[in-house]
Amino acid sequence: MSDTHTSQTPGKDTGLFEKPAIVRILWIGLIAACVVLAALGVYGAIEHWLHPYFDVAEFPLFFGVAGAITAAALALGGAFLSRLLTRPADYYDRPDDMLDASQADGEEGNHA
Repeated sequence: MSDTHTSQTPGKDTGLFEKPAIVRILWIGLIAACVVLAALGVYGAIEHWLHPYFDVAEFPLFFGVAGAITAAALALGGAFLSRLLTRPADYYDRPDDMLDASQADGEEGNHA
C-alpha cells in the first residue's frame, strides 16, 4: 500500500469540489468577494454611508477584523478543548481501565 493518498481512483468519477480547477475558481471568487466588500466598506466609511451606533464601528474594516479575531479565538478554543477531552488511542483496550482496584480485588477472591 502506498503512503501517498490520492483522491482520484482509476475508474471512479471524482466529485465537483475535488477537481483542482473548481477549487481554484472558488478560491479566486472568495478572495475577490472579500476584496470587493472590504473596498465598499472603506468607500462607505469615507463617504459617510455608514451610520454606526458605536464609535469603534466607524473604523472601515472593523467587522472584518472582528470576524477574523473571533474565528481565530474559536479555532484556538477548539484546539484547547480537543486536547482536554481527547483520550489515548488505546483507552478502551487497557484492562486496567475496565475494572477499578476494589472490583479487581473482590473478583479475585471469589474465583480462587
